[in-house]
Amino acid sequence: MLLAEPGQDLLALARWTLGFARRMKTRVVAVGLIDPDDLPAGDEREDALSVAEEQTWQRLYEIEDQAFRLNAKVSLIVEQGRPLDRLLELAESYDARLLVLSTGTRLDTGEVLARAPIPVLFARGTKEHP
Repeated sequence: MLLAEPGQDLLALARWTLGFARRMKTRVVAVGLIDPDDLPAGDEREDALSVAEEQTWQRLYEIEDQAFRLNAKVSLIVEQGRPLDRLLELAESYDARLLVLSTGTRLDTGEVLARAPIPVLFARGTKEHP
């Protein structure tokens, strides 16, 4: 399971994760999470949620494009909720065997390691070459 957070290294991290999954003959579940606490309150909330969903799907579609190029299997999921709670719930429901997160994750890495019931890989992607 790959957490698809915004960041410069996301595509490189996704490419590595997809290649690894292909070699292991398994599927990557790429997850985009929207934290409701990051959204403004009041009248602007619905518009902000719409923008956040669009940006999250765009990141996931870029990962899907990478999967197609690498002939790897991928599923895309967008969820709302407390990010670590939702990630761990999804990992359990999809019977994930590994969590892959960027070293630049917004999640508390200590809490991730303490709560995750499966191995966690923190990795950084390499810069893209033209």
